[in-house]
Amino acid sequence: MIAVSTLLLGLALSPAVHAQASAADHLAQAQLFVRRRWFEDADTELRAGLALPEGERDYELHWLAAQVAWELLDVERALEMAQASAELAPDDARRQAARDLAESYRNGFGFLEISGPRAGLVSRLQLEPEGPIFDPELKRYVNRKSLELRERTPLPVRVGLPVGPYRVNGQEVMVEAGQREALELPLRALGASGLAALQVSRLELGAGVGLLAGSRVSNLRPAPMVQLGWTQPIGPVLVGLLMEGHMDGYAASHGHTVGGLKTWATGLRLGHELVLFGPLSLRVSAQYRVGYVPGLAMACTPDGVGYACLATARSQDLDRAPQVIFASSLVHRPGLQLALETREAGRTTALGTGVRLNVDQAIGRLPASGLAATAAGAEPTIAWHTTDRGWTATGIQMLGTLSFAF
Repeated sequence: MIAVSTLLLGLALSPAVHAQASAADHLAQAQLFVRRRWFEDADTELRAGLALPEGERDYELHWLAAQVAWELLDVERALEMAQASAELAPDDARRQAARDLAESYRNGFGFLEISGPRAGLVSRLQLEPEGPIFDPELKRYVNRKSLELRERTPLPVRVGLPVGPYRVNGQEVMVEAGQREALELPLRALGASGLAALQVSRLELGAGVGLLAGSRVSNLRPAPMVQLGWTQPIGPVLVGLLMEGHMDGYAASHGHTVGGLKTWATGLRLGHELVLFGPLSLRVSAQYRVGYVPGLAMACTPDGVGYACLATARSQDLDRAPQVIFASSLVHRPGLQLALETREAGRTTALGTGVRLNVDQAIGRLPASGLAATAAGAEPTIAWHTTDRGWTATGIQMLGTLSFAF
């Protein structure tokens, strides 16, 4: 016990325990964090080092702090640290580099104070440059700042931006070099109603695969499909029109298969878009489509006036039947759609990519009678009739999408 107490006392009095991290220690740790791109941790270390007396006169700390502030989209701090670096630089080359950096911030950036009609408001902000940005580093900065503001942002907020015209939630503003511009957003431009007002028309192209599931359609094969759509906002509601084409196929009797059947559908969609985070959004829609489904199997027997048919997709029934007929049916498909989409910087005018999941209920009805051909391309010569006409199935489609909002 005495030995342990002595050891603990020795450790407590040891200079190593009471040693405070020096400015050089904070700098080394910050450099490690920067290499790993942990910029917030690097900023914490740099601020701790700059708070020390020796850190206030350390060029390396200030210079690295300017780089980290840029990565954290804090132009004001980046300018402050660059100016301090110029004053502390140990030689002309580094002094000039720091001056040039500070000058680029002074001449190339202004500051925008965004507020609401009253204090304490929180809103997602849609920031968009009105003109082209040719410098790739400035473009990266504006894109990242746009994504940052798409999160729920307490107002007021001050934003450093490259010089030029912008729109913030649809409100125009000009940012000038070294100036501070105030922008008060009206209540109608904030919150969900504000983002809904920024919805724009979209042309959408999708490609994927769809299938129908159910005992009546068990012989149908998954079908490749393409879809062309147009989405138009009307207030908070997104109204969409769509046209799609399928390459259908089915299993016939005695192990035969039929494929490459071109069919189509058209439809209407009503939905609402929810911003998740950054450029990612979720659209939930009710949709209704109408089109054709081929390959609905019927086992038929002769009855003197043609063939009387019963609906079945079981291979054993089809193999035993004197005649098998595959009919096409008009089908109505009410259902739901979930669409995840991302657009560059969450902008209103941009290319977007995403995925969609459609789940619907197919409700069809076969014609009461018709003529069928004995072979592909032959003239229909077989008369058939049925009373087994109604059918349903569950439809699922998964598509990858490309959209252009404008």
